[in-house]
Amino acid sequence: MDSLYFYIDCLYPISNSSERRIEQNLLAAPEIEKMQKFFLAFWNKRSPTDPQGVWQQYMKQVGRAQDQFGSKSIPGYKTDMGRVYLQYGQPSTVERSPRNANNYPWEMWQYDQLETEEVPRQFNRIFVFVDQTLTGRSYYLIHSNAISEIQDHKWKMALRRQTSRGYDIDDTSGQNDRNQYGDKVDN
Repeated sequence: MDSLYFYIDCLYPISNSSERRIEQNLLAAPEIEKMQKFFLAFWNKRSPTDPQGVWQQYMKQVGRAQDQFGSKSIPGYKTDMGRVYLQYGQPSTVERSPRNANNYPWEMWQYDQLETEEVPRQFNRIFVFVDQTLTGRSYYLIHSNAISEIQDHKWKMALRRQTSRGYDIDDTSGQNDRNQYGDKVDN
């Protein structure tokens, strides 16, 4: 039962909205027979000819998400980075900025092309993650230009660390932003 619960729980990143509702209901009131039927139908829908092979390949990706993004307190597939990785795959390009006096550590993932079951093909999409806890494993998604993802036109402000130095709101040169967030943020 524990393994089946885990297998259904880690389907969230690749599930459509109706499958997510079913998964939530199954996990809230677990019934082994219903969970088994759902699990088998889920993978048969994705690959009628080799559902087990596709499932095993996905579980390898879940393992990679755990290694790269997980911690003792939260599994990799439940992190924002893990979810994006499992849902969309490896990004085409990754920009990283370590912590400095002005900003929190951040990563910007760019995908040349995205395609999911529920959303049409998209090109040149970015995902911006920030670690405001400074733990190195607590990056969360603050902005994306992909359809159905979180969008915040003020996302650069979430990168800024609060310092006693303050921010000059009268500076219109644009230079303040570059120094504040690093040169890579506008790439």
